Amino acid sequence: MNFKVLINGELFESNEKMEIINPSTLKVAGTVPLISSQNFIDEVVSNAKLAYHSWKKMPFETRAAYLVKFRDLLLKNKQNLADLLVLEIAKNKKESLAEIERSAEYITQTLSIYKELNDNPLIIDKSVHGIKDKVGKFVREPL
Repeated sequence: MNFKVLINGELFESNEKMEIINPSTLKVAGTVPLISSQNFIDEVVSNAKLAYHSWKKMPFETRAAYLVKFRDLLLKNKQNLADLLVLEIAKNKKESLAEIERSAEYITQTLSIYKELNDNPLIIDKSVHGIKDKVGKFVREPL
């Protein structure tokens, strides 16, 4: 299998390749593009930082919709993804499927908890710590 790398929304290929070794057989399972140019790496990191700031400004509902779509794609493609885990890290198929399903569930739970924390921020006032004329309000922001 020859994989491409998704960078800045585009699939990237390179003449330089890095081999993926199957740890069970020690045979080449596939290749990925090798990114060795420091300028290219700096550009990718810079663009990732810009994307983060754009992501951070999106309303929760928009970010959640992207994550739900990603979760649904994980579940839709779980057999193929599990096969890749078996091939690339020698995890057995049952555990690979369980890992993908746990990841999907983690996304669901994280979105639910984040929404709850946003809807009901933690407020610390006199009634909590007895500190007069001080109120703390804790809200969550995307990392």
